Amino acid sequence: AAAAPDVRVARALGPKGYAMARVSVITTAPDASLAATNDYGSQFMYRWTDRYLYSSLVDVTAGGNTTVTLSTDAGDFDVSVSLPAEGAAVRGVIIADPCSNNTYMTCEYGHLFQTYTHTPALLNAFVGDSSVSFWGIIGDNWYDQNGEISAQAFAQLSTAVKSKFLYVSPGNHDMWVDGSPLTAVDEDQFGNGFMQYYPQDTVATLTNDLFDFSVDPDASNVTFKRSAATDNFFSYSVVGNVGLILYTSVAEYSASLPSFDEACSFMAADDSVDVVLLTAHWNAPGDGAGLKMPPGELIHFVQKDLDSCGGLKDKMYFIEGHMHCNKVLQGGKGFLIAGQGMEGCGNYGFPVFQTTEDGRFQVLYFPVADSDGLDQYDDLMACLDSNGIDGCLSFAETWLDVEI
Repeated sequence: AAAAPDVRVARALGPKGYAMARVSVITTAPDASLAATNDYGSQFMYRWTDRYLYSSLVDVTAGGNTTVTLSTDAGDFDVSVSLPAEGAAVRGVIIADPCSNNTYMTCEYGHLFQTYTHTPALLNAFVGDSSVSFWGIIGDNWYDQNGEISAQAFAQLSTAVKSKFLYVSPGNHDMWVDGSPLTAVDEDQFGNGFMQYYPQDTVATLTNDLFDFSVDPDASNVTFKRSAATDNFFSYSVVGNVGLILYTSVAEYSASLPSFDEACSFMAADDSVDVVLLTAHWNAPGDGAGLKMPPGELIHFVQKDLDSCGGLKDKMYFIEGHMHCNKVLQGGKGFLIAGQGMEGCGNYGFPVFQTTEDGRFQVLYFPVADSDGLDQYDDLMACLDSNGIDGCLSFAETWLDVEI
């Protein structure tokens, strides 16, 4: 049988409607059948051009499963997309900064934690769980310049995982593989490979077929004029009773305020939204991130400067990566989730963000291993395989448990 298509599923930008999703397929060769049946079909632009992307907005059923048939040259494949009802309790898994090898950057704990195989296996176990509706990788996604490392990781992921709603936001290494605009090289992807490999439904779709390709990375040798337009990375949507706002900290604060105002106004107008997760990669300015732009800072500025965001103060939390640790920030208002193999705190684990039927927002952290000798990977995986997440809560630390 032909291999299953390399699928991506994302939420549609909020104003397009709750029961809409973006379903995309990545291929390594042109596919006439996908081209004929999708709204968007193109060879990747600028970077990672050995790949092709086919993508469409599709209607999905809220509170149920929708079978989406993908017509490819190798045959038809069905993908099941499950969308919780509006306002329903939901569960998601979000990580950042996963590394798997030393091709471009040293994956400090990659060998100790066996991240090349363990991170995809953990994603399969956690995100593949029927209780999970969404997942995210918020930057420095496999420290990849040309797409090969990403493909190695995604080849290990199940179609069940790829069929869940994916949220991404680029990190500094997704712009410049060495991690800084000061050390950019011509071969860097400047966010272009990233945005096409993890297609989201962003504000760029409001004025473009799918992406804003207005910045040709090869048209200038001035580093700050080479990165993909920032509207390609701004998105906001709701799944169940959780809203997510994603953006890139490379953007300028003042220029971003209208988009944040739209996103917060959208969340505020939706009575079903109980939690809003403000999500981006950087945890501090620098390495390409502007002042006020890391989530842990931006959350306070937008709540002060925009009435729409200020009104969400009690519902809004932030998630960030960049500093390679897993820990609670600002007394439970934020979460750092980048302990995935790089140098730093030396911890490795998966955070689960969930709302409950009895009206609580919880963040549960499942430690997998650490540099001090903890290693419960085998035990945790065996438990998840037999019992699912709900049967393995004894492995988790409670990072947050509040009434909503």
